[in-house]
Amino acid sequence: MKLKKLVTVDSLFTAELIEKFLEEQGIPVVIKRPDMFDNPYLGSTGPRELYVNELDFETAKKLLEKSKIVENRDNLEE
Repeated sequence: MKLKKLVTVDSLFTAELIEKFLEEQGIPVVIKRPDMFDNPYLGSTGPRELYVNELDFETAKKLLEKSKIVENRDNLEE
């Protein structure tokens, strides 16, 4: 399975909302912290990147575009 970055969001909370939403649609999600924010002193703050199987990418992107979870559509990957 090859992962493709779907979106970058500002918080773990938003990342987990998207994860739950997509997993309810049958699309598994992997949440990662960008390398520059991967610091134990930051705790759970900072942005998160969400990855999906590249075969699910277009479906996941369309679902997020239709939802109101991602406020800034510019954060969605191409």
